[in-house]
Amino acid sequence: MPRFELSWRKALVGLILVIAFVVLGIELATLGQQWIASPLIDYDVYVQRGVAARQGIFFPAEKENPYPLPTTLFVFIPLSFLPPWFKIIWTLGPYLILLFLFGRAGILWWLYYPMMIQGATGQMDGWLWIPLLWLFENRPGWAGIGAVLLLFKPQLAWLTVLVGLIFWIARRDRVNLFAFTIAFLILWMPSFIIRPLWPLEVIAPILQRANESILPTRGATLWGWVWWYGGWLVWFVPLLLALMGFLAYRVVRAKPLQTAQCIDLLITPVLYPSNMVMLVPILKKPREILILVAASWFAVALDGIFNVFGGAYVILPLTTLWLLSNPKIVQTLGKATATTTTSPPG
Repeated sequence: MPRFELSWRKALVGLILVIAFVVLGIELATLGQQWIASPLIDYDVYVQRGVAARQGIFFPAEKENPYPLPTTLFVFIPLSFLPPWFKIIWTLGPYLILLFLFGRAGILWWLYYPMMIQGATGQMDGWLWIPLLWLFENRPGWAGIGAVLLLFKPQLAWLTVLVGLIFWIARRDRVNLFAFTIAFLILWMPSFIIRPLWPLEVIAPILQRANESILPTRGATLWGWVWWYGGWLVWFVPLLLALMGFLAYRVVRAKPLQTAQCIDLLITPVLYPSNMVMLVPILKKPREILILVAASWFAVALDGIFNVFGGAYVILPLTTLWLLSNPKIVQTLGKATATTTTSPPG
């Protein structure tokens, strides 16, 4: 009679999947009834800005979260015409994209702390994974279009787009350069016709925010270590920069665009912890995903210990760089787990 054997490894994976489904279920149960009636922070801000733009107000009075005018024209205004229930599709979309990109392993990303913020606020970051992946894979034509789409929220991948453009010029990649040029003309040039000086209206609020001495839950980059109440943490910045440089040097030749993306999320001022979802397209193996998920919750713990200064989330891009530069370590961890968790024959 065959004996049913369940290894600890399979049990652990099963437990993680159960927890992931429970977490998503709790989010759906908690937010599902409120999604339509209650504000969904970022999504509702997008809709409000779209409504304001239709009335000729392209840059609201508030100084926070400035967006390029093309984002308003091609994202916020269309969203403002859609019914309230569309926010459910908008919010669940990134979860489905995870399954499309990673298969069953995409469920592991549901446990990633920045992903939970993404789902709770309805940010647009998750919708940018596919164009970022086009850029990483350098797909002919699509990479050029993806680079332009990423500029809808430029702080998330400006360095990656810049490195991509440099590579296309150096390699004379006419297909992607042509696609980038056409997409840029279609999506960005109308904004300069409507409001020629709009970039200045975007930059001004950013400079105002950079001068603030306290940015709770923001500064989720190296800048958080500089801004944190002017405290002693600033002395860690040179060490973190050295670590970033060391890891980037080890991986930049093999994966230049992925390296640029990690550095972008380390050096760009005034990012939120939730913006770290832009690391998602970089890692593909389940073990790598689990390591970054664990690192995200370690960052949450540190962030709480240091009174929510945000800088703890530099752990995430640094961990990603480490995983890219040490693929054999991930394989070794997997083999060690398989060896120690396999049930002995009885």
